Amino acid sequence: MNKAVHSSLLTIVIAIAVYAVVAVYSGGEEVLQAINSLSWQLWVGLLSLSLLNYGLRYWRWHLYISHKNPHSLAHWQHLAIYIAGFALTMTPGKAGEGMRSLYLKQHGIPHQRSIGALFVERIMDLLTILMMAGLGLSFLSDGQSQWAGILTLVIIVTAITLVKIPKDKVMASSLIQNLPDKLRHIVFFIESMLNNANDLLSLRFIFLGLFIGIIAWGCEGYGLYLTMQAFDMTPSFDATNTITLAMAIYGMAILIGAISFLPGGLGGTEAAMIFMLVKVGFDHASAVAITFICRIATLWFAMALGVMTMFLLSFLGIKLQQNNVEQD
Repeated sequence: MNKAVHSSLLTIVIAIAVYAVVAVYSGGEEVLQAINSLSWQLWVGLLSLSLLNYGLRYWRWHLYISHKNPHSLAHWQHLAIYIAGFALTMTPGKAGEGMRSLYLKQHGIPHQRSIGALFVERIMDLLTILMMAGLGLSFLSDGQSQWAGILTLVIIVTAITLVKIPKDKVMASSLIQNLPDKLRHIVFFIESMLNNANDLLSLRFIFLGLFIGIIAWGCEGYGLYLTMQAFDMTPSFDATNTITLAMAIYGMAILIGAISFLPGGLGGTEAAMIFMLVKVGFDHASAVAITFICRIATLWFAMALGVMTMFLLSFLGIKLQQNNVEQD
């Protein structure tokens, strides 16, 4: 896990360097002035919307973990563990957030259950972001957004199919049984994880997960809208509803970042957001400033909270249990 933390810290250093280069290229002084012009009240509002996003997603996560398997974790402990997972958000597909399972194992929650919940959480988030991105399919004339949407939909359908298909015959086959012990344990672990995920992909949980996801991610989309309102926009794009426009830009930027499989969508999300903001009428410096503000209030705020919470848990004597998942 120390390697993962060091990798995240290296990514942060690289990100700062990339942001600095982009800011200088876009007119560094203008970008900094634009960011500094934002009122503290707006910053409080943006960070509060992000906190609401985290709180709603924790609620969904708690429902997933508690389904058919009550546990003794107090809400404050479970919330702290969930937030600590954000420390490793800067991993492809946010896979590093699976480190929560190392904490939860100590409370009798098997890795298969927590990783299954993370798998379903990612599917629900992708569906939500896809719906938000769908509001702005007309932005890109060359069809990039349509292809991004189709690719994401294929990934989601494939993931759900893997969860839903009967796996008993596959697991009992001679091919699986004749695998080396270590590899067979890993295959059985994956099968157990998918079975745990299957319980959370009933119609009831799909609709509930999507409902919570739409409100949660909508909060961050609304944060982008508030930031856009603080800057002047030349009406070069015929948008009748600026909130819908902001939701579409946010959704498509996050979607492109996710499909890039770069850590935290770093680079892909920012480039997409800047491109679309310029396209709808913002000057380049303002577009860069809006993008930086949005990412500070969402991605970087989440990571900062995650790192602080991880250290807090360590201070309280709650440390990662680093054991092999295939032993479960």
